[in-house]
Amino acid sequence: MQIPRQQMSSREIVETTLKKHNCENSTLILGISGGSDSMYMLKILSEIAPKLNLKLIVAHVNHMLRGNESDTDEKFVKMACNSLKIKCESAKINIKKFQKSEKLNLESAARTKRYEFLRKIKGKYKAKFILLAHNATDNTETVLLNLIRGTSIRGLSGISELNGDILRPLLPFSKKEIEKYCKKENIKFRIDKTNFDIKLKRNFIRHKLIPQIEKLNPNFTQTTLKKSQYFKQAHEFLSNLAENWINSNCKIEKHRINCDSKILASESDFLKKLIIENIYEKFNGSTLDLESTHIDELLKVINKNVGNKEKQIGTRIGIKKISGKAIFYKTASSKPS
Repeated sequence: MQIPRQQMSSREIVETTLKKHNCENSTLILGISGGSDSMYMLKILSEIAPKLNLKLIVAHVNHMLRGNESDTDEKFVKMACNSLKIKCESAKINIKKFQKSEKLNLESAARTKRYEFLRKIKGKYKAKFILLAHNATDNTETVLLNLIRGTSIRGLSGISELNGDILRPLLPFSKKEIEKYCKKENIKFRIDKTNFDIKLKRNFIRHKLIPQIEKLNPNFTQTTLKKSQYFKQAHEFLSNLAENWINSNCKIEKHRINCDSKILASESDFLKKLIIENIYEKFNGSTLDLESTHIDELLKVINKNVGNKEKQIGTRIGIKKISGKAIFYKTASSKPS
């Protein structure tokens, strides 16, 4: 019989998550920024590690975005790891330089290089999972941000507990709960001042929008977490429909997918949007930067009953109709002539 969450300690909840994903006797990479969420994860994992025979490796990325504060964050994480006798791997990465060269927004650039480093460390130590400290409040922010951008069902599914090699053991907890635990257990952490800049959309949602919604529903964060899990199941069902269609009707190459333009155009717009999402994810690994306007632009090309029509969304996805084919492509080198 499953014990209700209310009757379990935070440590028991995290331990249950790790056991559910068969983490015993394995190596885990912990993505630690130095903030309250990740420092709480570091503390609780260090306590659970002996019981589950876990080897913990901390990975920290200095994004070089906040000058001396970024360097101080890195030193802080290294000192914390030293006191816990946990190996720490860190890297300084010039995110602004990468952002400029790849023409990405700052958040996407930082995420891309951070995950690249985390997976490098995972490979080095042959780890089972990378653990990140996203929580239920992060999930609520993500769902609302996606909704405001104009999302699909995928966006309403929020943040997954397990996504490939990424495991998020703190997802059941709200930010308030984590900060309460940190205060109670005297866990020191760093504060990123940019998290309070409400000119940034996520920060506006966090500091202005969610507090107002919680006046109507004090349990909004947990409600959103449960509903996002429902939308995740719905998305998985619909994604399988799109995947089956692509496998049955398209020729799949590394950075090109060729479809019969008439057969594709004859499908419902809803299914076509699912197909576009699925192909975008095949090309880019996720749909984080795919917006509804992008889907609509590609859909217009599919639905126009003429050839030699084309639309490209940056370097991430393009479509060209030629010789009865609707050809999706990712990069200039894979673009049909």
